[in-house]
Amino acid sequence: MKQTIFLILCGLFLSLNISAQTSETFDIISFKTPVGWQKKAAESAVQFSREDKAKGTYCLMTLYKSVPGTPNSKENFEMAWTSLVKEMVTVADAPKMDPAATDEGWEIQSGYAAFESGGNKGVVLLVTASGFEKMVNLIILTNTDAYEKEISGFIESISLKKSISATKPTTSNPSKSINPVVVASKNGFKFATSNFDDGWNSVVNEDWVEVTKGNIKVLLHFPNAVTGKYYSDSDEGIRAAWNNLIAPRYDNLQNYTAWFSTSDIPRPFVIAGELSDKQTGKRVYVVLFQKGNTGWIEIISPDKNTFINNFGVDNTTLNNYPDPKLFASLEKLADYNKFAIAATDLKGKWSDKFSATFFNYNAGDGQYTGTNTIAIVTNFNFTSATAYNWDGYLTNNAHSAGSAKTFKTKGSFKMTNNWQIQFSDIQGKPKTYNAYFSCLKGGRILWLQDKDYGGYMAYGKAE
Repeated sequence: MKQTIFLILCGLFLSLNISAQTSETFDIISFKTPVGWQKKAAESAVQFSREDKAKGTYCLMTLYKSVPGTPNSKENFEMAWTSLVKEMVTVADAPKMDPAATDEGWEIQSGYAAFESGGNKGVVLLVTASGFEKMVNLIILTNTDAYEKEISGFIESISLKKSISATKPTTSNPSKSINPVVVASKNGFKFATSNFDDGWNSVVNEDWVEVTKGNIKVLLHFPNAVTGKYYSDSDEGIRAAWNNLIAPRYDNLQNYTAWFSTSDIPRPFVIAGELSDKQTGKRVYVVLFQKGNTGWIEIISPDKNTFINNFGVDNTTLNNYPDPKLFASLEKLADYNKFAIAATDLKGKWSDKFSATFFNYNAGDGQYTGTNTIAIVTNFNFTSATAYNWDGYLTNNAHSAGSAKTFKTKGSFKMTNNWQIQFSDIQGKPKTYNAYFSCLKGGRILWLQDKDYGGYMAYGKAE
């Protein structure tokens, strides 16, 4: 029975259909719930179970939310085996592995072992999909091959998104879409202006990035003490943003409207009105927008019709119930906070830190049994315009126990262009990263994308 189920699982994951149509979505994962199975959804996992009490047989499948992963798929599997499988059941032997497979940027590692838990015996199978600096884990516990058909159908239905973040660049080579302009910025960075191929131009200012195209001006506001605060009352958050960002610079407000969605996640906010610019005296139509991590985006148009014509929304929709298509077009404006890099800009230490918590469940009754926390820190220390040190730290805290790994390398780097960096040694081999800066008040964030894995990581500069 063990070998039969394992071969079915491996065969299915080797032919994983990334673009399949599915009926349910969890995090970056789409799937179809097996008919007749019990489903339990939590913040970090979705669990599916089936049992035959008369025969004493069962199957429990747990699909975990994506979490940050290392570039090494085998390390991700081993980390998940230790932090998930071993915390869920008792396994006497190391997992028997199937050869790794790659599909659409996701590398699949699969393994299984016999287990025992509270008197229950069976087989535990772990499948880890690694890609785009993420990993997705599926654990299957069963003591029978009676559910092979349902397991097969479930795994065939799984689809993984290739793109992890909607606010990251949409091109793999940013240099093809942006022409940097050399400007001596106040904080020492070489590039403070970007000219995009689609006609938009960005310039760094003290409190925002100013983006212009024709007679439309967009201000990508940097967070401050007022607008960066979390407001549990959405109306209070709207008032705070409008009074802090808009009211000081305009007067003679007319046709004010404010709207937010309670069904969309993350929640979008749209605030608009006709005003007079205090500096120029001209009447303008202003829309203030925010969704998720976009920050507050201010769109300034000569009049309402100009805004409607440029962003594809009709007058009725804008006043009463903004169309999700409008949210999508306004969200894209956040991507224009993007600037080129010079080697001299990098000197100093840049750090990325993130953590993830796994929620564990008992194999027999599905009850919650505790958590594991995984934390990963990576640092680039650029000692000159050609040399760097790189280190990474991975910790796994499971209940009272824990483990840690450290990675350290150093070498030389060069800018192949103002949007790409080549490193001589990262974990034992050369690496090339697509790269760009985004701006915050008084500083910048360094975004790096490993060309072999996809997703961007954000590095802040240490003082």
